[in-house]
Amino acid sequence: MKEEKYEIEKICRFCEKATDIVDESTVLCKKKGIVSENGCCRFFRYDPLKRSPSRNSGMPDIDPEDLKL
Repeated sequence: MKEEKYEIEKICRFCEKATDIVDESTVLCKKKGIVSENGCCRFFRYDPLKRSPSRNSGMPDIDPEDLKL
């Protein structure tokens, strides 16, 4: 059995069957109707495009003197 590297949060907000609606705390599920965004059911299918990536820390501060040869 393949061991997964990352643990996926099984919540409706990341499900491919869920659609965001006006209210921020609920989603519209194709199977269950209007549900809480933190809920989960047996029809859960992960959609990686719904997850927002973490912010990059940016470039480190470099002294211009260190770049001279």
